Amino acid sequence: MNKNTRKIRYKQASIEKEFTSNNLTAYSGCLELQEFLVSHSIPSIFDKHFPTIRHSATKFSTTQILLSLTLASLCGTNRLCNIEHFTADPLIRTLLNLKNQVDEDTLSYRLKQLGESGARQLTEVLFKLYSKFLPTPPNGSMIIDIDSTVESTYGNQEGASKAYNPQKKGLKSYHPNIAFCSETKQILGSFFRCGNAYTSNGTIDLIKQVLAHLPTSFNQLLFRMDCGYFSNDILSFIEAQEKEYLVKVKLKGLRALLKEKEWETYNDKLAFCKFEYRCKSWDKTRTFIGVRRVKRKGETAFFNSHETIPFIEYEYCAICTSLDLEPDQIYRLYNKRGECENWIEQVKHQLYGCHC
Repeated sequence: MNKNTRKIRYKQASIEKEFTSNNLTAYSGCLELQEFLVSHSIPSIFDKHFPTIRHSATKFSTTQILLSLTLASLCGTNRLCNIEHFTADPLIRTLLNLKNQVDEDTLSYRLKQLGESGARQLTEVLFKLYSKFLPTPPNGSMIIDIDSTVESTYGNQEGASKAYNPQKKGLKSYHPNIAFCSETKQILGSFFRCGNAYTSNGTIDLIKQVLAHLPTSFNQLLFRMDCGYFSNDILSFIEAQEKEYLVKVKLKGLRALLKEKEWETYNDKLAFCKFEYRCKSWDKTRTFIGVRRVKRKGETAFFNSHETIPFIEYEYCAICTSLDLEPDQIYRLYNKRGECENWIEQVKHQLYGCHC
C-alpha cells in the first residue's frame, strides 16, 4: 500500500454579519479575534510547523485544535470539558471549519501526540511572533521583570508538589518562572517548574531564552527582580552579557549593616545611602543602595515617669544595581515593579498566563 502523504490544510471561512434574531451566539467577539489571527498569518504558521496527515479517522487538523484552544482561552475558557462545549457553538464551528464539536478526549489525545517536542516547537513559533509585536523604542531600551508565581493544583497532577502556597496552604502547586516586558505588558518567556522549586532556580536559562529571541535592536536591557533572585550566579551572568540589573537584597544581618552607614535625608520619611559591598561567596564588590523609611513615630515614658521622650522606628531595605544613578532614582525605578506585578496578575487571571 502506498503511504498517504496528503495533508489537511486550514481554510478560513467567510461569515456575513447579520443583526437578526437567527443564529444567536455568545461568542460574536471571536469573529474579530479570528480576523486578527488571520491577518498575522497565524493559521498558516500553524499549518507549516504542525502539518496534519490525512487518515480515514482524522476529523480535525492540528491547526484547528490549536486555534480552538487559542480562541477559548481568550474567551475565558481553560478546561477541556468546557472547550468541548465552546467548539459546539455554531459561530466557532463555522470560523474553524469544524464539522462537529471537538470532544474532550480528542483534545487530550491530540495534545499528547504533540508531546514535549511539539511544546518546544510551539514555544519557538511564539517567540518569533513576539518580535512582530515589540515596538522598538528610540534608545533601544527595555525593562524585563522576572517574577515567580504559585499556581495551585487539584488532584495528583504530574510535577505538582507541596511547598509555599500563600493562597491555599497545604495544597499542591506549580511554581512557574516568568519574564515580563514592562513596556508592552507581555510575557517574553516562562519556565514551568514543580511547586517546591526555589524562586531563582532556572533563572539563568530563562534569561538565556529571552536574550536569544529578542531582536538585536534592543541593546539596552534592564532586568528587575525581587529578593528571591539575589544570587551571585545570576548577577554575574547578567554582567557577562553586558546588561543591567536591579535586584532587591536578601542578606543575613542586612539591618545591622545598614545601621552603620551614613544616611542622606531625602524627605520626612526617606533617607538613602550608597556603598560598595562584597558578600562572602562573591568574587567582586557591587553597588548597594540602602533605603531607610520611617515606619512609626511616637513618644514613650522615660523610666516609668511622667516625662516622655520621642522615638522613631525605621524599616530598612537595600537594592543591588549596576546602574549609575542617584539613590532616589534607583528607588523610584524599582518601585515601578509594583505596577508590573499587577499586570502579571491580570495576565494570569484574565488570560490564563502560566496556568496549568
